[in-house]
Amino acid sequence: MSGESYAGVLVPTTALQLHARTTDANRATAPWSLGGWMVGNACPGNRVLTCTPYSGWIGTQVALDFRFGHGMISEQLYAKINAACEGQWGTFDAPSKECAELLEDPVRPCLNEAGDTYGMGGGYFLYDTCDPDLMALDPATNRPYAIDGGKGKAPPSQGQQQPQRRRQLLAVDGSGGSGSSSSSSSDAGFMPNSGAYACGQEKGAQDWLNLEAVRSAIHVKTKAQSGRDFHFSTSLNYSFTAHTLLPQYKETLLPNYRVTQFSGDADPCVPYVGTQRWIESLGYDKVDTWHPWRVNGGVAGYVQTYAINNFSFVTVRDAGHMAPRYKPQQTMYMFQQFLKNQPL
Repeated sequence: MSGESYAGVLVPTTALQLHARTTDANRATAPWSLGGWMVGNACPGNRVLTCTPYSGWIGTQVALDFRFGHGMISEQLYAKINAACEGQWGTFDAPSKECAELLEDPVRPCLNEAGDTYGMGGGYFLYDTCDPDLMALDPATNRPYAIDGGKGKAPPSQGQQQPQRRRQLLAVDGSGGSGSSSSSSSDAGFMPNSGAYACGQEKGAQDWLNLEAVRSAIHVKTKAQSGRDFHFSTSLNYSFTAHTLLPQYKETLLPNYRVTQFSGDADPCVPYVGTQRWIESLGYDKVDTWHPWRVNGGVAGYVQTYAINNFSFVTVRDAGHMAPRYKPQQTMYMFQQFLKNQPL
C-alpha cells in the first residue's frame, strides 16, 4: 500500500484491520499477505506534532522550526519566540499570551515575517511557480500554461522567473541507471520525468470530473442526480477513535511490517521536521547515519534507517506535500527500491 497526507491514517488503520484478521490459513493470500507500505508527508493522527492544520498548538513548534530552517524568519524573532514559549511547546491548548502573540497563528506562525504559506503553492509547496493560482488556464487556449520549446507561454506571474526553454529529459531505469533524450518541438514541456508540471491541473481536473459523461463512467451521481457540482474542497464527517497512531506503530505495525515514511522537504502542511521527530520518539536504534541518496548522480534527498524491519525515513529534496508531483523521477526510483527491498 502507499498514499500521502491523510493516508497516514488510512494506510496504517487498514494494515491494523488486516493484521487482526490474518490467520495461518489466509496469510499467503492477498490482501492478508501485506508485506508493508510507504506513506508520504503523512499525518498519523490529529494530535501528532507534525500535522499542523489539525493539531492546534501541538504542531506550532514544528511549523516554526520549518520556517526558520527555510530562511523565512529572522534569528532575532526565532530567539525571542523560543524565550517566550519555553516549556510551553507540544500542548493542544494555547500557550501564554506573550508566546501566542509572537507566534500569531498556530498553523502559520510568524505571518508578518514569513508570509502566508497558504499563498505559496496552496500551502503545499513553498517554491511552486504556479503561485498564486494553482488552477490557472491560458485564456487563449483554455489549456494549462506550458513552458516548452517556444510553443507555449508562461503565465505573467511565471514569465520573469522561468524562461521558456527546451528541457533535457532524464530517464531512470530499474537499476538506477540513466539515459537522456532531448525534447522535441512536439513535447508539451511537462513530461513525467521533467521535474515540472503544468499550472491548471486542479482546474482542468475539476472541470473534467464535472462532465456528465465522466461522472456516469466512474459510477458517481451525475449533476442532474445530485443537484450539485463536484469540488475538491469538501468536509470530512467521521468519528474520531484515536488522536494518534504512534502506540500502534510501536506495538504492532513496525514489528510486523516493512515501512518507509517519506517527506517532501519543502512542504509546510506536514513538515518533514515533525515526521522526523515523531519517528525519533519511538526510540529505535539506527543502523546507519543520516545520509544523502542519489538519482543519476544528483542528491535526491536524505535517508535514515532504523533497526526494525528496515524502517526508513526518507526526505525528497525540493518536493512539496505530494512528492511524486514535484519530483516524479526521484520518487519513482524510491518506490522501485522499496518494492525490491533495496536501500537508497
